[in-house]
Amino acid sequence: MVSVYPDFKFFLRHGFLQGVPEESYSWEQDSTLRPRHAFDGVSGAAEYRPFAGLTGRDSRAAVSKSSLRVEVKYTTGYEPVARYNMVRGEVGVNVYGLRITAWVQDGYMNGLARYYKKTRSVGMELRFAEF
Repeated sequence: MVSVYPDFKFFLRHGFLQGVPEESYSWEQDSTLRPRHAFDGVSGAAEYRPFAGLTGRDSRAAVSKSSLRVEVKYTTGYEPVARYNMVRGEVGVNVYGLRITAWVQDGYMNGLARYYKKTRSVGMELRFAEF
């Protein structure tokens, strides 16, 4: 089963309670600093679960192979569009309720503090029950 998840965000230039965004401080001297909306705001993900939706005898075979999940996500900013991109790939398995995911990422948005730095990274994570 394949699922597609589009996501759109808009960042206010002057928040109702916050005021102007705290994207940088006056003492930071980074020449590559740009507003967050240049790196984030438009994204889409495609998720593939090969054993989802199986019933009966097929479902027992799927559980014995662990529940597999593959996801590819693309994120870019909306001002300018497609100038600063991030691509992330994930492969995950669900083993007795413990979700283990390995991921690789290339581009921006590696963290909220240094979202404007281009990085390549790999990692593993454990996911607990999602709400």
